[in-house]
Amino acid sequence: RVSRGLGDLYKRQAVMTGISQTAGQMQLDLAAEMDCDLVEVTAHMGARPSHALWQGKVYSISGKSKKYPKLSTATGYGTGDGLKGWNCRHDFYPFFEGISERANLPVDVTENNRQYELSQKQRAMERSIRATKRRLAAYDGAISETEDEVLKRRLQNQFERHSAILKTKEKRLSEFCDTNDLYPEKDRVRVVGFNKSVSQKAVYGNNRYFVKQMKSYGIENPPKSLDIFENMKYNNSPEYKLMNAYITSVKKGKISPLVGYDHYKKLHNEINNSLVGLTTTNGIEITGQSDHFIERVIGVIKDPDTGKKRLGVELQDIQDALTNGKAMKPKISRDKNGNILYDEDGKPKISQLFVTDKCAVSINPETGVLIQCNPK
Repeated sequence: RVSRGLGDLYKRQAVMTGISQTAGQMQLDLAAEMDCDLVEVTAHMGARPSHALWQGKVYSISGKSKKYPKLSTATGYGTGDGLKGWNCRHDFYPFFEGISERANLPVDVTENNRQYELSQKQRAMERSIRATKRRLAAYDGAISETEDEVLKRRLQNQFERHSAILKTKEKRLSEFCDTNDLYPEKDRVRVVGFNKSVSQKAVYGNNRYFVKQMKSYGIENPPKSLDIFENMKYNNSPEYKLMNAYITSVKKGKISPLVGYDHYKKLHNEINNSLVGLTTTNGIEITGQSDHFIERVIGVIKDPDTGKKRLGVELQDIQDALTNGKAMKPKISRDKNGNILYDEDGKPKISQLFVTDKCAVSINPETGVLIQCNPK
């Protein structure tokens, strides 16, 4: 199935180029019939740079004209890399000087080349999608043909994994086209063997893979599909934000998936109920918590930054530090290289420590948001 699929692109290229060359010969025959020696070449934005140099101009078929250059010499007509060659989308039509009106003009070279680069990125994404579809078609065929249950399960797992990869690639292509005002060409992502049946299996496989992945993060009752999860962003934004923050922390190794999303969510709510709204020893009201803060409250067996165990902190100890601890002098936050850290508004991040003999808690003294905590 894979070998058959590899011919899709070449067959399309051969057919499209053959049709184009036939159309070109018909225009030459028409010009000869009308005793016309001039042709006008079409122009379009996004032409390959070498073609952009000669598109949108008038040429002489015979080369006898002193005003217009010879068609074959100037455009490479008749060669694979020239006009009507491999993948060339240009056409030409008989042109009568003094009678015909110019329908095409050369385009801005800089803008053309920019569009060409975008189109090449789009073609690369389309090739990647076709490659994944061929792989899925091959896995589907192997699953249907094997009687080995162990092998079948392994193939099914691979099918589901690549179904998720396909979904991601298709989403990226769609976003790329939307961002750059490009037209998505569906015929360029079609693959022999990837029929409606395989497509439906891929949708189901992507959903199964998504659910498995979410459960591996410690989310026992995840959304049933990636689409549902992303729709939560608009329909249930707080839940989506919290679940997404949890997943990010697990992926970074800041907390273990064994913690579980249910416990994470419960702890998040406990922080809001027991800490948010408190007033510190120097009169700052606690207004919220950062995603990093709850990571510190939970702790982890092996911190990805230090490679060492990092203990969590009890909420009661945090509360005591905020309301009874020693308030240290506020200071500008810096990264490990000594560079100043800035918030979304471009302002330097400021932190202030509140210390007891059990822990140290830092907050942003300007916003009242809990930043992090460390056991003593």
